[in-house]
Amino acid sequence: MKHHYLLSKGFTEGNNIVLASRQKQNVQKLLAGRVDLLVFSRNNMSAEMSSLGISPDMIVEVFTLFKSHPYMAFSQSTSDEIVRKIRQTYIKLKAEGLIKIPLE
Repeated sequence: MKHHYLLSKGFTEGNNIVLASRQKQNVQKLLAGRVDLLVFSRNNMSAEMSSLGISPDMIVEVFTLFKSHPYMAFSQSTSDEIVRKIRQTYIKLKAEGLIKIPLE
């Protein structure tokens, strides 16, 4: 999604977008000075840095590129009953204060 977002804003592969097969490679490129900026969620960046044994304090969040809401995706073959049960459980957990994110 991030890649397509940047392409839609005029960025181009090989010019100002560098692709990697794994997020960890992107973090390593940033730390090595091979790229200037990464598009990551705060949680994913922190997890990738931790998996490399590096403190997330070594980087600075510059700005929010865009915001997205959490979502659940189901296979088309998932029964309506399963979807209904999961939605009900989500609503219950949210009402109990165990989930603090909105369901859009």
